[in-house]
Amino acid sequence: MVEQFIQYLRYERNYSSHTVLAYRKDLEQFSLFLTDEYGVDDLSRADADMIRFWLLRLMEEGLSARSVNRKLSSLKSFWRYLLAKGLAKENPCRKLLSPKVHKSLPSFLKKEEMESLLDDACENEDISEFVAKRNRLMIEMLLQTGMRRSELMGLALSDVDMSSCLL
Repeated sequence: MVEQFIQYLRYERNYSSHTVLAYRKDLEQFSLFLTDEYGVDDLSRADADMIRFWLLRLMEEGLSARSVNRKLSSLKSFWRYLLAKGLAKENPCRKLLSPKVHKSLPSFLKKEEMESLLDDACENEDISEFVAKRNRLMIEMLLQTGMRRSELMGLALSDVDMSSCLL
């Protein structure tokens, strides 16, 4: 069953090899847990309490909430697949809640730190005046707009509205 699910992810859902490998490892890890804790060798026989206990064990072992959520997502996908193929009657993950992920506030630079960063980008004697101005503009764009590096790299002249001074 697991191998069929993995093939489904790889070829029908076109998941990346990294994602497929992660799902496989999650299912293998859960399968080992079921065998060790409950003597169950068939994933489809797991119930919500078994899954909940596994998730709790992972958190007790120090796994982050984000990692536990990914593992739960793997199981949820697996059971959706089993239901769709008629290999299971219900999804034991359906009532399970994902652990809360702590979201920290983003760090920020103080005004003096921004000025220092801008000065350092432009005061290198080994670069031309053009490169210094370009560097300063790029750093200003990142700092003042909050855009991501990839967004800045993909920025085209056609993205700038000179008449209204908007990106």
